[in-house]
Amino acid sequence: MNLAASRGKRRARWYAPAAMRPLAFALSVAVGSAGLLAASGARAQIPSILQPTTPPPPAAPRSAQPATTAWDRNGLLGFEFMARGGVMSAGGDSPVQAPSLYPSGSGNPTGTLLNPSSCPSGQACTPYGVDPFGLDFSAGWRFLPQLSLGAFFSYASYNVQNGADTGDAPDFTSQLTRSHYVGGVYARYYVTTLSPRLQPWVELGLGYSYDAASYQRPMGQASNGQPETGFYNVSARGLAVPVTVGLDWRLAPFFAVGPTFGYEPIIPLGGCVEVDVDQYSFVPGQNTCSSPPVSANYYGVFFGGIFAKVTFGRSIPAHDGQTASGSPFAEPSPMY
Repeated sequence: MNLAASRGKRRARWYAPAAMRPLAFALSVAVGSAGLLAASGARAQIPSILQPTTPPPPAAPRSAQPATTAWDRNGLLGFEFMARGGVMSAGGDSPVQAPSLYPSGSGNPTGTLLNPSSCPSGQACTPYGVDPFGLDFSAGWRFLPQLSLGAFFSYASYNVQNGADTGDAPDFTSQLTRSHYVGGVYARYYVTTLSPRLQPWVELGLGYSYDAASYQRPMGQASNGQPETGFYNVSARGLAVPVTVGLDWRLAPFFAVGPTFGYEPIIPLGGCVEVDVDQYSFVPGQNTCSSPPVSANYYGVFFGGIFAKVTFGRSIPAHDGQTASGSPFAEPSPMY
């Protein structure tokens, strides 16, 4: 009995480990698989430098831009010529004055033209009027759609007021004429991004001004008993700095018209007075540019009118998306 029980116990101890072997094997397989999966995940998170990088997909082709029109490509580069016409006014005063041209008591007051302050009380002493047909011409090179440089010339012949052309002026001045010439250079800036047909611009100039007037007036009695007449020539020289604005209304890519307005300050550089008399005059003639007695004064010229402009030159290359605000120096796209 004891022998049988002892054998049963040994058989039970042998069978117990044998029964646990499949479970231990399954557990070891599970743990090993979990370890392999964890290692695989860790390696997946660290890219290998030895593996080739997959190139990114090619970019989608750019959509075609609408083609530019003739308004964007023509008439914005090259030679430009502008003619302006309108009203010019330089004020009613004389730019040259000489209140002490003749000594006091000589019997020859300087009059309203050379010394407007001596005008009799209650009478107008502004003999110069406006020129309703003032002219200005300019020619230049537009090397950018927004910018051009060139030269200009303007001319005005001012009307006469207060009877200074007929002898009815306070000092009996007659035959008055006045002409004003200005020539110089300019820079003009265009705003081309607002509209292809309406393009405002501003212009700054620098030039030389020559303003000349001539007239005649009585100078008393000559030695032969006849009335003496003096012939006056008055001139003013100055530095002109015109500032002008305008609006291009483009009727065609190469042709524009529009309004223009400006103001031209005249900075005085000097003035001259010449008085011619005959040999019988008690009052000597004068020909002087000295200061004193001659003084040249600051004044300004207003201008308002219309213009016409033509532009001849090469066209801007028709790039994708190219407009008048783009660079004109870009090379045209190659043709295949």
